[in-house]
Amino acid sequence: MLLNKAWILDTSVSITNIQNVTRTKKISYKISFYISAIEIGTIQKKLFREEIITLVEFTKQTTIPKSDLIYIFKYHSYQSFGDFKKMIKTIDDIQLLLYPPQCVGRFQQDKRGVFHLLFHLQFGAF
Repeated sequence: MLLNKAWILDTSVSITNIQNVTRTKKISYKISFYISAIEIGTIQKKLFREEIITLVEFTKQTTIPKSDLIYIFKYHSYQSFGDFKKMIKTIDDIQLLLYPPQCVGRFQQDKRGVFHLLFHLQFGAF
């Protein structure tokens, strides 16, 4: 996981909704996989560069069921889907300013470090 401080990895999160208690039992072993899929979709595939990408469209692109994605952002993220989307778009915009597309090849080995630095500068934690 690239954004360690964005996620709540504790699987013993307090859940009161009976439907979500049932969902926890069904997907608890998939949470790390789903978080990795979200990060791959947002950081590597740049799915949030699309202005109109919605939660439904994001589920299609990542193949994470909508109900599971809602659950992940409700119980295993410090941010809502909308706030997470804004954060990733902000970091992506800064990366584009620092490393325009024509320069990306020159800085390929440094990309992960730049992303972590920008995340820290924008949101105060790794």
